[in-house]
Amino acid sequence: MAKVRKPAVAGAFYEANRDKLIKQIEWSISHPLGPGQLVKQPREGFKAVPIVIVPHAGYIYSGPVAAMSFAEIYRFHSPRTFILVGPNHYALAHP
Repeated sequence: MAKVRKPAVAGAFYEANRDKLIKQIEWSISHPLGPGQLVKQPREGFKAVPIVIVPHAGYIYSGPVAAMSFAEIYRFHSPRTFILVGPNHYALAHP
């Protein structure tokens, strides 16, 4: 069973409140640099799964570009699994 870590920076880089977080994500999607809307269906005929580098600064800074990145993945393929690779910002990993 996977262990779920509590958010380390909720309230600093993204909203800690669920409803405010949803609004922040909706803002990221509707922003001119975002996808504009949720992608309803992946494109037909695409088999390749794209690899993207998604920014992870606070949503106010990179949310629209991150939303566009995930929308592009979905446009190519309807993934059931995402593999996230990245360093933490601390000398030691959080439990």
